[in-house]
Amino acid sequence: MTRVRLAPHLSLLAALLFAAVPASLRAQDKSLHWKSVAVEAHLDSAGVLRVRETQAMVFTGDWTGGERRFNVRTGQRFELDGLVRVDSATGRDVTMTGGDNSVVDGFDWGASRTLRWRSRLPEDPPFVNAVRTYRLEYSYSNILVPTDDSYRLDHDFAFADREGPIEAYTLKVTLDKAWRAPAGFTGEFGPLRLEPGFGFTVDIPLQYVGVGRPAGVIFGADFTSRAALAGAFAVVLLLMAARFIQRERSLGRFAPSVPTDVVNEDWLRRTVLGYRPEVVGAAWDETTGAAEVTAVLARLEQEGKLKSRVENQKIWVFSRSVLHMSLRVDRDELRDYERALVDGLFFGGRKETDTDSIRKHYSSSGFTPSSKIEGTVKQLVDSMVRDDAAAPAPSGRPTAALIIGAIALYAITGTTRSGDMPLATIGVIASAIWYLVAMLPQARLWRDRVEGAAAHSLRFFVPMAILAGAFLTIVVQGRFRAGILVLATLAVLIVAL
Repeated sequence: MTRVRLAPHLSLLAALLFAAVPASLRAQDKSLHWKSVAVEAHLDSAGVLRVRETQAMVFTGDWTGGERRFNVRTGQRFELDGLVRVDSATGRDVTMTGGDNSVVDGFDWGASRTLRWRSRLPEDPPFVNAVRTYRLEYSYSNILVPTDDSYRLDHDFAFADREGPIEAYTLKVTLDKAWRAPAGFTGEFGPLRLEPGFGFTVDIPLQYVGVGRPAGVIFGADFTSRAALAGAFAVVLLLMAARFIQRERSLGRFAPSVPTDVVNEDWLRRTVLGYRPEVVGAAWDETTGAAEVTAVLARLEQEGKLKSRVENQKIWVFSRSVLHMSLRVDRDELRDYERALVDGLFFGGRKETDTDSIRKHYSSSGFTPSSKIEGTVKQLVDSMVRDDAAAPAPSGRPTAALIIGAIALYAITGTTRSGDMPLATIGVIASAIWYLVAMLPQARLWRDRVEGAAAHSLRFFVPMAILAGAFLTIVVQGRFRAGILVLATLAVLIVAL
């Protein structure tokens, strides 16, 4: 009861004392430095680095607490085992509250592996050279990098991203008997002063003298497995490229252009001028649209069956063009689709029409002039080339099967080697973006190309080769210590793309 009653009076007393502090002292700049940071690290037999870090922080100003950013590299696993405040008066440990950074002696995680803890409430008086001591205990798995015949510990035991200096930094690294360090390595460093922006990295090779492999170190696929995967991947891509080239050649897509010495008046008359312009246009791009409709109208005007003029109308600062057309012959003189097109444009039996009238007449029903000529023009296109059966379209089933396989391998990777998931996810996203930006648009443009198809196929073959080359580099060099499953996932996905 007494303690509960005293609490408000103590708060009032603190506020009165704060008000009595000279304004010059209260207005001094914020500052933060570390009186000392003592780190004790032990590498156990499994290769897990267990660290105890004691920070003596000196606060001046309206700081609300401290923070510690941990640099966790790809593939490494980090665990916070404990965080306590060491009471300056009694020396006992004060257990801090995890998940709540709004209370004094509470802590929580922020972005980028940043641990933040509360030392003062915003309404409390600012600190004046206040020393707060905290002890952090944490561990790193997969921190050792395996090399050909040894392991390497390459780790920054300090934290360079901080506001102030560390006046006395000490580090003691001990090793389990399963590890052997180079001769002369004592594992003890400091005390030394560390300015802001400077860490303290220990980089040493280690020999493992235990039995088997250390459980806390993740190993990537061995060279034999990676070489087999790289070889199979390259062979599959080469076979696919060869099949593609053979198919396109069989369709005449890679045939050379007509030699210029062959192109003469007789050749033009036989291959081009002997056909209606709209038929030649439809044969060229395999579509019947506005260009072909315009060609029909231009031909009818050239034959004297139509007459047209364009009137420019100006409304204030804007101008618009209106096409006027006159029918100069009887409709019965028109052939096949010519009559259908003219009936649509010169609706209601009229002899005169214009684009404004046509737009108004079809405002509710819509009107597509190319639909009046499309069927017959296509028949005429078919009659001007030899009657070959259309080549079957490539099946989409292999692609679908490969994508399903990649998804299955991705899911298995997530359940068996979760440490490989960052690489798998980055690889999938990067491959998909590269496909959508560099490969797919060029392939779509190439698909309807009439001449120069062989040379222009490089526009998507080169991006494909870059993607495949980047993947093969990762596989052959064994980067990221990736397992065979994640590498197979990316291989299957790239083949599917």
